[in-house]
Amino acid sequence: MTNVRIYREGRKIKAIEVEGHSGYDEYGKDIVCSALSTVVQMVELGIREVLKCSGYDVKQDKERGFMGIYLLDSEDCEKAQILLETAAKSLKAIENGYSDYVKVWEVAHND
Repeated sequence: MTNVRIYREGRKIKAIEVEGHSGYDEYGKDIVCSALSTVVQMVELGIREVLKCSGYDVKQDKERGFMGIYLLDSEDCEKAQILLETAAKSLKAIENGYSDYVKVWEVAHND
């Protein structure tokens, strides 16, 4: 099971974390893990390469199937909200199609 946590401060997304292997299929053939990874990696590339934001951090641990994107400076990355909201909707759509393998949690974020 893959757990996705979307941390919000008010209406804004402050972080997205994806953790765990879905178990849909064996490693290298798992379309659910592939879809989740693609969404999160697209957001990270968009923030870094397209928006050129500096106020964010990424953490990864391939062993446990973890990737997290964290906004640190909301003014620098204001446009990143569009990418993050799109990712949240995409991740929820994957959950709707593969609910035995993915669970998405919305979490109120407190600094």
